[in-house]
Amino acid sequence: MGLLNSGIVHVLTGIIALAAFSATLVITGNAALNNACAGAALIAGLFFISQRVARASKQTCSPPVANRELVIFIVGPFAARWFTRSGIGAELRAEQQTLWLLAATAEELQARLKPVRLRHPQADIRLWLPLLPDGYEEATLIAEQLDAWQRSMASCCWPQAFPCCVAFYARLSNTDAVYWAGLSAITPWPDTQAPDPFGPLEAAFTAMQTAQEMTAHQRGIMGQRLLRWAEATSLNAVLLSFMAHPALRLSGIVVADDGKGFTRHGAWARWLETQYGVLPPLSPALLLPPLPEALEAPRFLPVRQKTARAAGLLLSGVAFILLAASLLNAFWHARAQIRQTTSLTKNITAVEPWNVSAQRTALSTLEAQHQRLARCAVSPQLTNWGLSPCARLARETQAVIERYRDLPYFSSQAPVSLFSSGSARLRAHSPAALAPLLVLIRQHPARHFLIIGHSDNTGSTEVNRQLSLERAVAVREWLMKEASLPATQFAIYGLGDSMPVASNDTETGKALNRRVEVIALPVDPAQNKEIQQ
Repeated sequence: MGLLNSGIVHVLTGIIALAAFSATLVITGNAALNNACAGAALIAGLFFISQRVARASKQTCSPPVANRELVIFIVGPFAARWFTRSGIGAELRAEQQTLWLLAATAEELQARLKPVRLRHPQADIRLWLPLLPDGYEEATLIAEQLDAWQRSMASCCWPQAFPCCVAFYARLSNTDAVYWAGLSAITPWPDTQAPDPFGPLEAAFTAMQTAQEMTAHQRGIMGQRLLRWAEATSLNAVLLSFMAHPALRLSGIVVADDGKGFTRHGAWARWLETQYGVLPPLSPALLLPPLPEALEAPRFLPVRQKTARAAGLLLSGVAFILLAASLLNAFWHARAQIRQTTSLTKNITAVEPWNVSAQRTALSTLEAQHQRLARCAVSPQLTNWGLSPCARLARETQAVIERYRDLPYFSSQAPVSLFSSGSARLRAHSPAALAPLLVLIRQHPARHFLIIGHSDNTGSTEVNRQLSLERAVAVREWLMKEASLPATQFAIYGLGDSMPVASNDTETGKALNRRVEVIALPVDPAQNKEIQQ
């Protein structure tokens, strides 16, 4: 009960950590709430990790795996003929984890399967198909018997596909013992199909031929000849056809070098005599074919441990994905802030100095961005992973704003214009009207100024532009004389009638449009553009 409660707490802790972390990705407008969710996610995450470490240390103190029972049915055309029994329910051999039963035909296997399942519900079912190369006089008879057995298996309805091992029984060396080749492929016995059933045997017999021991060397040579015999006859093709059988999974092929039990020669011995002029020795008495020792099913994790591990892996995987998403999200937001701020800064520096309206609009937009950056800088979110550029961008935008904010500005716009219509000569009252400009210039003796001339629409566009430029020159000459400043401190530009401040339909409006504007250029030398005259 304690383990169950511990598992529930562990899962709930992981869910809380994931939920809190997900909230930090959704709640971005409220910094305080975002930080609270991030803190909760961090605490729950650390608690979850500590629980995982504690559970892992406990699991290392107990066996992590267990063995299933293994029930092996001896099947096929040689089963009933060579393996005896005392009754239908008799067990050929029972070990601690393995039970050997006889079911020669498909019908007999079907009849015995249900009671076995009732007695051993968790057992793994395997099929052992013995094949005696000397069991018949002709190899074609062996192939026909195997083919008939697999067709009968296909005609029945099975709840599962059975892993099957084919076991050759032959005398390969002069020994009284039993030697198994290829048995490692089914120890433990998998429930999957072998990609190359004959491969382990080929490798084993090839290795034996290099052995110093005469018996092993002889076994390797005769084993290779046994495989060549299977290839020369139709047995190889029949056995490989098991791989496409709906009820069978050919999980391995083994060979038993049995020094006892063969009292006559058959198809294998006749082929050896024909090909190599040798015959395997015979035994004086007929004995049962041997069965391998210590076969076992694949090891498995208990269901509770597998479920807990799966849940832990799932939560860990989701946590990793969310962490990666949070990091990418922080990186993306940082790049977006940098791109947006850089774009707004370029916008204001790209505005021509004489375009006062556009410059003021760009400055207002940049100031709004600066306010957002300032709030972000003083209220950082834990989920920014330290990637937030708000503080740095706020400092940079503040420097740009200070260069453009409150630039000294003068306009001669008045009902009585400095100039007569069509003229660039200052009128008699002009010095008095320009007196505030002179004060402004003297207050900022180190600044550079842009003088912009304007006109009404009396003449053509080109004439008006030239006239506005001459008016700017006239004001510059007056300022140079009155303020004793060099011409290099002033830039001039003529806009003609392109930017009126009043209607040109009346004389009063035309007088207002015949004006001169003077703007202090930004302190940054990079912004002091050369104005084409």
